[in-house]
Amino acid sequence: MAIVPLFIPVVIASWAILTFYSGTGFLRSVFALVGLDFPVWAFTMVTVIIGSVWTSLPFAVLMVSSGLQSVPNAMIEAARDAGAGSLRTIVSVIVPMAAVPIIIATTFTAIGIVGSFTVPYFTGPNSPNMLGVDMSNYFSAFNQPQQSAVMAFTVFLIASGIAALYVWANFRSAKEQGKV
Repeated sequence: MAIVPLFIPVVIASWAILTFYSGTGFLRSVFALVGLDFPVWAFTMVTVIIGSVWTSLPFAVLMVSSGLQSVPNAMIEAARDAGAGSLRTIVSVIVPMAAVPIIIATTFTAIGIVGSFTVPYFTGPNSPNMLGVDMSNYFSAFNQPQQSAVMAFTVFLIASGIAALYVWANFRSAKEQGKV
């Protein structure tokens, strides 16, 4: 189920999310049938977050699940034999052994969200705008390319920091496997 959004174009998903949470959308209509009032989330940061999760989730799930599958069952069974419960097994065995794939999935997702334009443009509020939309407005609508260049450089610095984390995770993974 988590991979289904991968096959839905971002523009269509953004429009669907916007109409789903609008004043005349599905959720509001269903809640009205039972006499409850549901807030209008269209054109708010809530819809931007929902849209970003919707578009980022499939790829992240694929990457994290491949990392979780690499954890040997023998380690999980050993933890259970030692008396560890499910939560303790997850925290002490599974997450540390799958840390590198989780970090890589997180960095890919973060870069995608930092560079996203479509979801914030369609579903976000008019003010404050998300960074990608603001860069576009400053460059084309406001005719202030200097401000958009500064914003682009800031995004580049953020993306470089995320990329450094990705390189560190790959280096650590290669070192653990004895390739470095």
